[in-house]
Amino acid sequence: MSNVKPKDDIEHRMEIERPDKKGIMTKVMSWNVRSINDMSKVKRILEERAVFTLLQEVWQPKEAIDYLLPPSKIKKVRPGGQTGGGTMMMWNSENVAMSGNVYEIN
Repeated sequence: MSNVKPKDDIEHRMEIERPDKKGIMTKVMSWNVRSINDMSKVKRILEERAVFTLLQEVWQPKEAIDYLLPPSKIKKVRPGGQTGGGTMMMWNSENVAMSGNVYEIN
């Protein structure tokens, strides 16, 4: 049994083209990041340049890490500083406008 991890551990990456609008693409990325407190993971997220980024297992993002990520995001982490769990959804604010409604996640 090998301990070698696949080169690309991002679980899902989709590029969707709207049939009524040729040339308009939407890129969605989903990743079980297993703690976002690592600069190499933040760099990888930013390099993907997805319109929507859906992260699982973000744990408790450090303030400095949270600052580096796009401001257009929703996150939900465990209360009281517990490790594990947590989700984060980010979107490219140049391509997406929020409705102003509040939605509960988790």
